[in-house]
Amino acid sequence: MKTRFFYLTQKQIHTEIDRLFARSHKPVSLRKAILNCYDRGEYSEKHNNHQLFEQLYKCPDEEFLDNYRQLSIEYDYEALMQPAQPIFAPGSYQQTPQHQKRVDVYVENVFYHTIGDLHTHENAFEVLFVYHGVCHFTFENQQKELRTGDFCIIAPGSRHDISVDGPDDFVIQQYIFSEHFRSSFVKLLEDESILSHFFKMILTNQERGNYLLFSTPGASSILQIARNLYLEQFKYDEYSPSCTFFWMQLLFSNILREGIHSYQLSADFMNADFTPVLDYLQKNYKTATLSDIAAEFHYSVAYLSTCIKKMTGSSYSSIVRDLKMKEAEEYLLYTNRSIDEISALVGYHSADHFSRVFRSYYGKAPSDFRSGGRPEQG
Repeated sequence: MKTRFFYLTQKQIHTEIDRLFARSHKPVSLRKAILNCYDRGEYSEKHNNHQLFEQLYKCPDEEFLDNYRQLSIEYDYEALMQPAQPIFAPGSYQQTPQHQKRVDVYVENVFYHTIGDLHTHENAFEVLFVYHGVCHFTFENQQKELRTGDFCIIAPGSRHDISVDGPDDFVIQQYIFSEHFRSSFVKLLEDESILSHFFKMILTNQERGNYLLFSTPGASSILQIARNLYLEQFKYDEYSPSCTFFWMQLLFSNILREGIHSYQLSADFMNADFTPVLDYLQKNYKTATLSDIAAEFHYSVAYLSTCIKKMTGSSYSSIVRDLKMKEAEEYLLYTNRSIDEISALVGYHSADHFSRVFRSYYGKAPSDFRSGGRPEQG
């Protein structure tokens, strides 16, 4: 009787995909390629990945790209025999011969010449990192090419697909259970900037699909973190899920550090890229009105207001107020600046106006807030 859990190297799977593609000249079912290898008994019941780790962690990038396909991937025969189900579901439990483990960040392997179609993930964020080469990314009715160093976060409910052309294209595809993305990864966007505010709102707006794309070409530190993240999935022990999760957080943090000023975002409801508007908002939100911004970019106030509301679910005035209040909170709690000084620093012309807005927002006057500490926001 054949084993339920088995291992195939990526090289074995690629070889079978090439064989099937050469016969039909059409994209191949990944599931079929895996099962063909299984039915011919080409699988192993144990993996020998540990023998490769030392080499793959430390070797030059070119050598890593030549040898990572020797790693063995674990598959569950029973899951593969249920075509209506994905090969893996983020946030589920994965049963292995050794243990049962909850996997909230799952790193997928992307194979060329395989069948793809526009699809959505209702309970997971999909994250793409192009380690080397080119990835074809389709989002709704948009088509883009992602290149080495690009990092794309696709929100749940977004219709999308990805593909690569050949063996030289290496994309690390990750699925993050929504609950854990919102509780852990969104926290990395909590600095008091309008860019972080917009990024967070875009990713957590459940009424529409969205993506964020950061570009970090040539950042060797990020490539090393991405390599460690990718290799972690092949350890198949009780520590691997937790380590994968933390490697993913580290990768995301460094992507933000390197790519915060080189980003794109979905804007399918607009005729133009919204990125220049966000850059302007980032620099001028303390002083610029919505009318100022509309005039700067030759939009009507009504159109710009609608775009911001659709993208974030909030009005421009609410976003700016939130940012000013959070900044004021930091000044009150951690500096000795006067109320008049803080009012001016966060963009209010009148200390009285600032105090009224602050009291409405927090339920306390600024002076009471400073002496009594942080209350629950009203």
